[in-house]
Order: sequence, then structure tokens, then C-alpha cells
Amino acid sequence: MMVKAPPLAENEIQRAVFAHLRTRGAPGVVAFHPKNGGIHQRGRHRGINAGLGVLSGVADVIIIAPPAATVYALELKKRGGKPSDEQIAFIEAVEKAGGKAHWVDTLDDALAWLEWHGLLIGSTRRAAVGGEG
Repeated sequence: MMVKAPPLAENEIQRAVFAHLRTRGAPGVVAFHPKNGGIHQRGRHRGINAGLGVLSGVADVIIIAPPAATVYALELKKRGGKPSDEQIAFIEAVEKAGGKAHWVDTLDDALAWLEWHGLLIGSTRRAAVGGEG
């Protein structure tokens, strides 16, 4: 009998996504994680940071890709997790602005979405992610 590995934690998915972007990223792709939210968004820091441009709900992975500097935003969740209202609002705002945004709850789906949009070279032959986002 095969034992199933436990689902990856959100930070494990994020580390793996950035490892793929570093090793398989399409030419010209700029990818980063904005250090937004968390402990920096609590108490009086929330107001200070809002004034400095910190925005709640920003996706975990932000990518700018050629040829037209298209913005891609990918929110990562552990299996079964759901995005917050602020994260959904951010995804919708990116799409309204002409970018591409989505959320996933597995590494397989994250890689499939990145591959679908041509942001990674090659294929992990993972299951396809539905939707246009």
C-alpha cells in the first residue's frame, strides 16, 4: 500500500514555484514575491504601511513578462484553502487592468497555470488548470 504524502504548506508551494521560475522561467520574465501583509499589516503598522503603498490581498507571486510587460498574479493556498475577500478583490483588479490573475491550492495547479501562460519553459505534464485567469 502506498502512503500519500501530506499536502504541501503554502510556503512550500511558494518555494517550489520560485525554484521553477529560476530554473525554467521564460526569457525576460521578472518574478517576485511582494513582502506585503502578515505581521507588517497589524496594529498601527497597518495605517503606516497603507500610506506607504502596502496593499492587502496582493498575490504571492507577481510576474512581469514580455513582450508587452503583461502582469501575472498568482495567489497560492494549501490544499483546500480559499483566498480572502481582499485576495479575490486583488485578482479581479489585476484582470480588470488587463493582467492575468488566478489562485490555486496545489503545486501541480500552480505549475500548470504558469506553463499555460508560457511563463515556464517545458512542461511538467500536470493536470490542466481550468479558467482563463
